[in-house]
Amino acid sequence: MAFYHRLRYQIMLLTIFLTVVPLLAASYFMIRQASRGILQEKEWWLFGVARELDAALPAGFDELLAREGLTAADRQAKIRALNRALAGITDEVAAAYPGVGVGYYSLDLDAIITYGPSSQYQDKVGLSIGPDHEGRRVMATGEPRVQIANLVRGDIVNAMIPIKRDGRVIGYIWANVFTADVRNQVALMLRPFYIVLLLALLVAVGGAVVLSGNLARKVEMIKEGLVRLEREPSFRFNPMSGEVGEIVGAINRMVDTRQALQEQVSRMERLAAVGELAAGLAHEIRNPLTGISGFAQCLARALPPGEELHQQAEIIISEVIRIERIIQELLSFARPRDGRVLPMDVNQLVEETAVLISPRAQKAGVEVKLFLAPDLPEIYGDSQQLKQVFLNLCLNAVQAMERGGRLTITTRREGSHVQAIFADTGCGIDPGQVEKIFDPFFTTRVKGTGLGLPVSQRIVEKHGGSIRVESRPGEGSTFTVFLPVDFNRPGV
Repeated sequence: MAFYHRLRYQIMLLTIFLTVVPLLAASYFMIRQASRGILQEKEWWLFGVARELDAALPAGFDELLAREGLTAADRQAKIRALNRALAGITDEVAAAYPGVGVGYYSLDLDAIITYGPSSQYQDKVGLSIGPDHEGRRVMATGEPRVQIANLVRGDIVNAMIPIKRDGRVIGYIWANVFTADVRNQVALMLRPFYIVLLLALLVAVGGAVVLSGNLARKVEMIKEGLVRLEREPSFRFNPMSGEVGEIVGAINRMVDTRQALQEQVSRMERLAAVGELAAGLAHEIRNPLTGISGFAQCLARALPPGEELHQQAEIIISEVIRIERIIQELLSFARPRDGRVLPMDVNQLVEETAVLISPRAQKAGVEVKLFLAPDLPEIYGDSQQLKQVFLNLCLNAVQAMERGGRLTITTRREGSHVQAIFADTGCGIDPGQVEKIFDPFFTTRVKGTGLGLPVSQRIVEKHGGSIRVESRPGEGSTFTVFLPVDFNRPGV
């Protein structure tokens, strides 16, 4: 359980990191871009307000003073006169745009002329801006500028344009708003985005929790299954969905392959041991059998036909012949002879086998059907040995159909192999016996030796192939012989 929780937390943290961090980073840049866009839009708007004031200024400051006859007046008198003439304009514009501060500044008088709304900022009239104020750069360069700072009005966003008359900069006009108002506007416009971002974060975290739980649970099941597999080689994982299901399927296939290989190795070891024992026994039994057969034949010739002893001698001779056949099968199983490797036509071998089995099949009421693939490639090996395999499979099929039936022999090419398929409609093989039919001496027939299929398998394996069996009780059996096309082929 500790493994489950540890893995779950690791997956959850990794998932949250991989989803939340990019989401937050993207959101940060989007918010910055949105804030910059809103601020830029606000600056353009303030410049528009300032240009309205520039258009509303009827003439230069000197012309206004000349009309009042104050050209020679002192600085304070000039400031008061200009304020009386222009305060109405700035107040009107300020009233049209609530929250905006606007005004005129004179370069010659170095003073604020008006600051609207005057009801709030009349006390600012006559003040001079500081040396670091961006308004001085506007008057020096004649270029519009924006300054975000704590200025005369407070913490503001201040848009300034120069006042140009007769080719000369005589001052500047400003329009500003409080920075807090801009921030509030940005926050108001971004509020839906923040809500969506919060929901996305909640979904990401929730998804990470669910995903980590499911994935950790499946990994825990795989871990427990692998531990169990060490104790129970036959254990198989239950199917799962998704990528984890593919992993589980691969493990199951790997276990099946390993078990099949272990069974094959075990069977080969048993076959090798039995083969050595069979070879030794065959040689030891053959010598006394020769003597027994000779004495029985002499006895049969010496006794008159029809007598009981003569009949018993004949039985001895027939049984010795039967034992000789069994011994020959033992030797064939223990040490299969090396045949000549020549090209051969599998279809021709099947046809010859069908001819050989035909009399026995007719007697048993078995119909033999051939479905041979055209243009089947040649294979290389010993045709007589393979014909022995085909004949043995056909004999087994006929014997499995005691009440008649159908034997279907099909040939075809599948990839790099030629297949010969022998399908009968007989009694079938019990599932518990399917894995034993290739074991030496295992037989379900009274007079069987249990060596036919093991010998056939040894021959097919010598040709680089294999035999596969599919059978169900009452539904017949299918034996498929796989023979590689390029095995023993010259130059391959």
